[in-house]
Amino acid sequence: MNRLRLMAAAAIALVAAACEKPADPAAAGPPPTVVAPPDTVASALPALPALPDPVIGPDFVDAVAGANLFEIAEGNLALQRSSNAKVKDYASAMIAAHTKLTASLQAAIDASGQTLEAPTDMSDDLQTKLAALKSTAAAGFDKAYIADQIAAHQSAVRAMHTYAKRGDAAGFKTFAADTAPIVEEHLARAQALQASLP
Repeated sequence: MNRLRLMAAAAIALVAAACEKPADPAAAGPPPTVVAPPDTVASALPALPALPDPVIGPDFVDAVAGANLFEIAEGNLALQRSSNAKVKDYASAMIAAHTKLTASLQAAIDASGQTLEAPTDMSDDLQTKLAALKSTAAAGFDKAYIADQIAAHQSAVRAMHTYAKRGDAAGFKTFAADTAPIVEEHLARAQALQASLP
């Protein structure tokens, strides 16, 4: 009887160990993502609305044009309000890059033959987000600005890849595929800058 109990206990222990740690490391899947605690200042602001996952040309144009306007407006605000040279350098780069992307988008619209017009005003959500950044206290401005930039570029990267794969217009798909690495570089730069902020 004692022997049976010992064997049963050993079997249960083996099953529990197998459940806790798979024998095949690949079966465990990727390691869990570690999420840093949200920044107090940035998390107090309203969340940046994510760009849709567009597959229709007009929706894609509206989303990208609005994102460009937002990037340029926030960049100009950062030039006025930040006292950090690296943040100002980033803001200047975003203004230049998204001004160029606006021109590239317009060229893609013109070449598409579609009767589309890129919006010249930001959506209400983006205007609200910009207004929130404007009202951020000076001490928290840089962190809030860079948090916005990370969120905006994450949304833009997703939109570019989605349209490049599933978009309905060849010209816009090419624009999306060509623009995705540019936006990814902006995102990486913002993330590195965020890590360097005091």
